[in-house]
Amino acid sequence: IHLAETGTIGRTVINMSFGSPDPSALQERAINDAIAAGIVVVSGAGNSGERGMAWPGAFPQVISPGATGWTRQFRPGTVDDLNLDFWWHQDVGFDPDPHRGPSEESETFVAAISGRAFPQAGQELDLLAPGWGIMAPLPRADLQATGDFFLLIGTSFATPRVAGVAALMLEKNPTLDQAQIEAILKSSAQPMSRVDTRTGVLDVFAVRRG
Repeated sequence: IHLAETGTIGRTVINMSFGSPDPSALQERAINDAIAAGIVVVSGAGNSGERGMAWPGAFPQVISPGATGWTRQFRPGTVDDLNLDFWWHQDVGFDPDPHRGPSEESETFVAAISGRAFPQAGQELDLLAPGWGIMAPLPRADLQATGDFFLLIGTSFATPRVAGVAALMLEKNPTLDQAQIEAILKSSAQPMSRVDTRTGVLDVFAVRRG
């Protein structure tokens, strides 16, 4: 915060891919100070599904992403078996359906593990981003054949995507503040069902709350 206040660093985005089940007044005060200093704060919704969001992502002033997935990530005819062979052999920029058939957006689902907001508890969820089956570094001896990368799941992987978009927005327009960036992200996002809409998936949130 001091570096931002003194102008030592330019416009900055903080990515927080962590969370706690309980709010912290000290943590919120630090976040408020960061936002007041011109720092944009992005924190994940957490992976507790229907049990609510994680903090500090649940604070209304924080930009909080939940997690989505893509149905073609799975082996045909399955809803939870990630198609590893498919992903290991695709290059950056691969688009299996660039000009025809259902768009990728129509094949996107909200991950059941993605934290849902409980407004009565002061929680606010802002938007969703890819966070299911995300290729990421995971150094392990049994993964040497894949270069220490694996397909991982959670809002921790959706959060940096949103933080990256926020950074690009600041690069384009450094005058944007936290609230403006949040408003632009939310107004440009596509609406989705809050449940896991994949055929064959029993979404506990939908059954208990729907």
